[in-house]
Amino acid sequence: MATRNTTLHRQAKGFRWDGVEELPYKEDDRALFKSVTRQVLFADPKLYGELRYFEVAPGGYSTLERHQHMHAVMILRGRGHCLVGEEVREPQLPSAQDLAKLERDARIAAFLRNEPI
Repeated sequence: MATRNTTLHRQAKGFRWDGVEELPYKEDDRALFKSVTRQVLFADPKLYGELRYFEVAPGGYSTLERHQHMHAVMILRGRGHCLVGEEVREPQLPSAQDLAKLERDARIAAFLRNEPI
């Protein structure tokens, strides 16, 4: 897991975040992953978890992994599957009603629009 990173990062253009390094993800001779990058948006070893943004390029792939530490997954485009407990799920976008409920809070609405909070 990465070192402590509690800085607030603003989203930049092209699915990047200001001040966050884009790293190749586990590229080695075993060919378990292809054309996958990651950005660590938040990490704190005391919490045993990270918020990461992964991107799989066209023609790329990854494997289903299990980790002892907690993960928060943010999916912005494309599709895939995630393991939640023992169940494999296909994440879905929030409904219009879900978004309307979230946007009733001005701070959440500003965050979703990438505006200063």
